[in-house]
Amino acid sequence: MRRGAATGTLLGTAKSDSNRGLFRFLFVVPTHTAAGKYPVTVVRSSGLKPATLTTTFTIVPPAVTAAAGVRSGQVLKFQISGFQANETVDIGWNANGSQQISVVQTNASSIFASPGYSDRSGKSR
Repeated sequence: MRRGAATGTLLGTAKSDSNRGLFRFLFVVPTHTAAGKYPVTVVRSSGLKPATLTTTFTIVPPAVTAAAGVRSGQVLKFQISGFQANETVDIGWNANGSQQISVVQTNASSIFASPGYSDRSGKSR
C-alpha cells in the first residue's frame, strides 16, 4: 500500500485472505495533513493484472456545530469534530473583543460535545 502513485511512500504491506481475496489495512494519517482528497495505491506483488489499483480518501476539515441562535445569558451548546484524537482545542469568540470561552479536549474519536448538545435530528450527544 502506497501513498499517492505506485512509487509513492510505502505505508506498509498486507496479505489478502484465502477465502475471498479481502484484506484490511489501517494507517494513521500524519498530523496536520491539510483537508482534501488524497490517492492511495495498492501495488500487487503477485504479478496479477491489474498491477496497481488506486483510490482516494478524504480528510475532512475541522468543524464546529452550534445552536442556530441563543439569547444573551443563555448557554451556548456546541459540538466540534474533525480534529486530531485527544487534541486540545481553544474555544473563543470575537463578540465584544476576542475572548477565550473554554479549552476542551476531543475524545479518541476526535469529537467533543458540550453538555446537553443536540444535533439537528434532536439526538442528544
